[in-house]
Amino acid sequence: MFTLSTYFIGSYEIISVRNQHGEGIDFIPKKGGAIHQLYMGKHCIPILDQFTEGNDIDTNPWHKQALLFPFPNRLKDGTYVHDGVTYHFPINEKDRNNALHGFLFNEPFEVSKINKKESEVEIILTYTYQGQYAYYPFPCKLTVNYLVTENTFYLSFQIENIGKTTLPYGFGWHSYFLFKHLVKVGMPTTNKQIVDARLLPTGEEVLYNDLLEYKTLEENLDTCFRFIDKKSRSITVGSENEHQLKIQSDESMDYIQIFNPEPNRIAVEPITCNINALINKEGLNILKPNETNIHHCSITLEKLKL
Repeated sequence: MFTLSTYFIGSYEIISVRNQHGEGIDFIPKKGGAIHQLYMGKHCIPILDQFTEGNDIDTNPWHKQALLFPFPNRLKDGTYVHDGVTYHFPINEKDRNNALHGFLFNEPFEVSKINKKESEVEIILTYTYQGQYAYYPFPCKLTVNYLVTENTFYLSFQIENIGKTTLPYGFGWHSYFLFKHLVKVGMPTTNKQIVDARLLPTGEEVLYNDLLEYKTLEENLDTCFRFIDKKSRSITVGSENEHQLKIQSDESMDYIQIFNPEPNRIAVEPITCNINALINKEGLNILKPNETNIHHCSITLEKLKL
């Protein structure tokens, strides 16, 4: 038996869809389609760092679970050039004078479909962007698919260029995880992006293999890494005597950002491009008119200790 219900946090409506076992998803269509919480495994573990109040959703200073488009991470001075024309994004990281994470996180999505297949829950959200912002005048249709099974969450992001010119973009998902105890992390050898005081890339990268062993994360990271092996794009996060998760992404998502603001909280962000990609073009996608791209990532509940 499936359940479909709604509730409010502040003025924001949360839609909750659960299967007969209680696994499922709570999400916020009008706030960029952001996920409030995922419930996974036979114990229906809440795995995300959920919102706590209406103001938390409204301002979302940490960009929890935000869909990052048309660029993830930072854009220097909010300014970029495409096809010889200069555009200026609003500055929303004022202390560093950067634009941060695009604009999609504030846009309203429509719920196109809710599918309940045996033990699965699937949500399809759509948003048609008309090119109304002068800083990004590139119309496109976006389709987001959330699929929850017992032990795995799948996210797919589809973008179709419905305009008459080429469309530059990057995409990412800003997933946050919360544990009771210290966070542990394991990841393959990657190339760490070196950044300056504004957290913008210098163009230098260095080999990083400090987390080959799954262990407690002792350093503070707000760091972008580029995958080296296209067949090994997975990050493991967890905590001692708690659950363990594997975050994976497809070959279109060459980068990962890791941010641990507190010892028991971590953001793991699969992204398609480097920091400042609208300027340095590293990993930037250019869609022709009527062309479509799809990007995939997933979270698997691997181990459970209760």
